[in-house]
Amino acid sequence: MRSSKTRLLPMDLVQAGIPETLHLDNAPEFHAESLTRAAQEYGIRLEYRPVRRPHFGGHIERLIGTTMGAVHLLPGTTFSNVADKGDYPSEKQPINPTEFFFDFLPDERRLIRRDGIRLFNIHYWDNYLSPLAGRSQQPVIVKYDPRNLSRIYLRDDGGHYWPIPYRDLALPPISLWEHREAMKRLRQDGRQTVDERLIFSTILEQRKLVERARRTSRQRRAVERIRPLVTSTANSASAEAPGEVSEITPYPVEEWS
Repeated sequence: MRSSKTRLLPMDLVQAGIPETLHLDNAPEFHAESLTRAAQEYGIRLEYRPVRRPHFGGHIERLIGTTMGAVHLLPGTTFSNVADKGDYPSEKQPINPTEFFFDFLPDERRLIRRDGIRLFNIHYWDNYLSPLAGRSQQPVIVKYDPRNLSRIYLRDDGGHYWPIPYRDLALPPISLWEHREAMKRLRQDGRQTVDERLIFSTILEQRKLVERARRTSRQRRAVERIRPLVTSTANSASAEAPGEVSEITPYPVEEWS
């Protein structure tokens, strides 16, 4: 019989820093230009899994689960304690984690117009754009976080990212998936042109529908939970003669010693 005890390989795990190679499946986002460009900038080789060979990826899931918490993956680790850290100059090793994160976000190329930057039919503006607005002849790379489109990120020549918020700050944060669903619905309704007001009003209406459906589902579950009690009570009442009260069987009580 195989033992269920986990066996660890007898080796020192000293991996840290930026990886030399990323092993990826063939999802469309892993073939995006933004990922390819960022990987080239950091000297990371992208190696893709053979098509229709899913068994190539199963081992990595087990590896992550086994080594999580045991391996310091980033440069600049402070180690488990001061004694292990020794003279290692942690503060001099790590890259800027925020800029590293931005580098791998998806992006689009847009012109900086007089009214700012337009992305996904949404207008973005910040005073940082004032010297560039209407004077830019070449599209710039604009980064965005699909989870929150309330701001985009413009990289300057020094590699610093500047957050550019909605031009209308009263608009709520939305996700790219909400935006796509809204655009799909508007196209189904025959809309040929849309503006940001129409997009946001559609998304807010979708949120109301989702919340209403959630409340309805909770109510339905509550009804289903009490249905046996209601049915049992009704059956008991119909079996009784008028004016009679059925005897209620008490709950058993445990005696505590």
